[in-house]
Amino acid sequence: MLEIRHYPFPPVGEAPAPAARSPFPAPALTSRDEPIASPPDPVATLAVEADLLGWKVAGPWQSIGHTPHSIRGTPSAKTKTLWAMRLQRGKQSAVAVRTDDDWTSFWTWSDEHFFRRHATLGAFKEAIR
Repeated sequence: MLEIRHYPFPPVGEAPAPAARSPFPAPALTSRDEPIASPPDPVATLAVEADLLGWKVAGPWQSIGHTPHSIRGTPSAKTKTLWAMRLQRGKQSAVAVRTDDDWTSFWTWSDEHFFRRHATLGAFKEAIR
C-alpha cells in the first residue's frame, strides 16, 4: 500500500531551524553613484565601437561590491569591480558587463528575438554589427 509521509516537507514541528545568515555586505559603490575611476580601456573601446555602429550608449557604469555565488547566493570573498553599459539602436538592445579584468556577460534582444547570451566579446561584437 502506498503511503505518503509529508513529502517533500516534514510535518510541522519537525523541520530543522533555518541556518542563520549574516547580512549581505553593502556595496562600496553602486551603479547609481558617480564612478571613482575612468573605465578600463576595453570598456571604453567597446563603447566607442558601439557608438560608431549607430548604437546609443548608456554608461559605462561602475559598481564595487561582493557578488552573489551563482548557486548558494553567498557573497564573494573579495570585492569585485564591475563595469556595465547598455546599448540601444531602434528596437534592438544590448548589455555588456566586465567584472574585474574579464568580460563576464553579454546579452542582446529585440522585438524579433528573445534574450540571447553571447559567450565571447567577439560573438557580442558580431551580434551588434
